[in-house]
Amino acid sequence: MQRTKKQTMETLSVLNSEEQTIQSSYDLVKGVFTHEEAAEIVEDLFLKKINFNKQKNFRRFIQMGLESTEIKERIHELKKAYKQAEKQIQKAKEEGKQLCISSSIIINIQ
Repeated sequence: MQRTKKQTMETLSVLNSEEQTIQSSYDLVKGVFTHEEAAEIVEDLFLKKINFNKQKNFRRFIQMGLESTEIKERIHELKKAYKQAEKQIQKAKEEGKQLCISSSIIINIQ
């Protein structure tokens, strides 16, 4: 489904087999940025999500005495993706180029 600029923040209704699913999409980041701006945006997004998962895992450890393997794997995935993004930003810096970044959140109510 192609979206126009006017549709990016609209709520979409999608019919599922037997029930209706309400889906909303929100653009968090959308634009062309310098390497400095891109580094700041990427760092903020990744570190916020990494810290969220660390805190979630810590709460689980306090409550249950166990750490979550799934959460630890997710943290590892996020750290790996962050390093890759940093490399792309560094390459853009070295080449004197800007970066186009977009990030959306899609929320479904089922």
